[in-house]
Amino acid sequence: MRKQSFFLIAFIAGILLFSMNARAQMIDAKSPQEIRNYIYSKKINLEEMPAYSVTPSTSQPYTTGNLSQGSLNSALNTLNAVRYIAGLPEVSLDTDLCQKAQTTSLINAVNNYQSHYPSKPQGMDEAMYKLGFDAASQSNLAHTGNGLNYDIVFGWMADNGANNLSSVGHRKWCLSSRMRKTGFGLVNDYATMYALDMSGTKNGRYVAWPAQNMPLEFFYEVDNMLPWSLTVGKTVNASGVSVTLTRRNDGKILHFSATSMADGYFNVDNSYKGDQGCIIFQPHLLYSAGDSFHVSISGVDSSPIEYDVSFFSVSDCLVYNTEINLNKDNASIDVGKTIKLSAKVKPDKTKIAWMSSDTSIATVNNGTVKGISEGETDIVAYAPNGVKAVCRVTVTDPSITKNIKILKSYKPKIKKKSASKKSIILTVEKPSIKNVQFEVQYKKGSGKWVSIISKKNKIKIKKLKAGKKYKIRVRVYKKYRDNNQYSKWSKTISFLRIQQ
Repeated sequence: MRKQSFFLIAFIAGILLFSMNARAQMIDAKSPQEIRNYIYSKKINLEEMPAYSVTPSTSQPYTTGNLSQGSLNSALNTLNAVRYIAGLPEVSLDTDLCQKAQTTSLINAVNNYQSHYPSKPQGMDEAMYKLGFDAASQSNLAHTGNGLNYDIVFGWMADNGANNLSSVGHRKWCLSSRMRKTGFGLVNDYATMYALDMSGTKNGRYVAWPAQNMPLEFFYEVDNMLPWSLTVGKTVNASGVSVTLTRRNDGKILHFSATSMADGYFNVDNSYKGDQGCIIFQPHLLYSAGDSFHVSISGVDSSPIEYDVSFFSVSDCLVYNTEINLNKDNASIDVGKTIKLSAKVKPDKTKIAWMSSDTSIATVNNGTVKGISEGETDIVAYAPNGVKAVCRVTVTDPSITKNIKILKSYKPKIKKKSASKKSIILTVEKPSIKNVQFEVQYKKGSGKWVSIISKKNKIKIKKLKAGKKYKIRVRVYKKYRDNNQYSKWSKTISFLRIQQ
């Protein structure tokens, strides 16, 4: 008995050890409350537009200018928020790296072209050009016009562009385990983040994005096509890797591998952009606060890598500048018709997307709403940070309105009536509206009306008493807009059942 108990304990311990090893390499996850506290304490504003302490000049003689210390700190806080969410250490601003990044932004702004290997602008000092040129190939670049904080979260961390998806290189640099210093630059919307600092030590832990506890506002894209990634810090053979993603809410399972991309894009990147060995998969899913996923990745280690991702909201912890005001809060349209909604947005350059909460009722394309079928739906205008405005749209089918009007004015006629043993048979005139139901009511003397419902216009009233006089009336009805719509009652007729 003791021997059996020993083997049972050893077996259970082995299972627990296997499970612990499968998760042991994952970086320590910050709790949702820790993340909320961090974002709130840093006053993260994903919409903030940078300011200058010295304004740059893109005409000769060129001057790089300087971002204000407040703008630099804000960009740094945003980058560190991303790293904190992922479980990585903070980085600090470096004055020399900021000067390099600012010079790169100036060169790209003068050339009016974004390049990691920019050409020399006419008349630019050689030393200035060399400083910016060298930094350009060592930096994340962007040109969105939405500010550095936006570029960090919705540009470099999103990394879902056609040229970026295979490596998510910008994301990998932001999440580099060895980065300890950075610098930022911005001139005429040309943004630069110095990314190749490797002054820290490699931590050897696996880093996931979305992180194990993930704020929705940091993983948002209108088309919901953001790639997931797990960086393991070592070379990975893509041919042996497979990913299983399970949505815990409903049990939906997606599979990703080099040989199976039916559920979404898959790749493994072993370049030295950030840390090596990045497993990339791109599910086509919508995400909401409370959604939870389990990730299982086999073919990297001797046992599968297992981790969970839970989404939650930090909208009440962020600072917002965005305002979206629609020209209508409520609107009504007919099926097949369209109306145009317009949005006033602050700041002016903020991009918005449109969405219908129920496309079977109404669709929307760049603010143009088209009625599809009767009902109500919300038409939503979204900003990239999740700020939204809603118009409640009611779609009406004119043919239904017409039929209801016809039905309410219709007075059916009893065309035929006959008696048989203990029953009466009625034939009721059909209205022009199809698929109505018939309600026949009858009563004996001054008694209560008794109803019979029939889908056919020929109705038989059974179990009547011989020699009694009955009153009979008929109406038709049909269900429209969740309610039965009735015609008028027919003329009440009296009927003496004489058969015994």
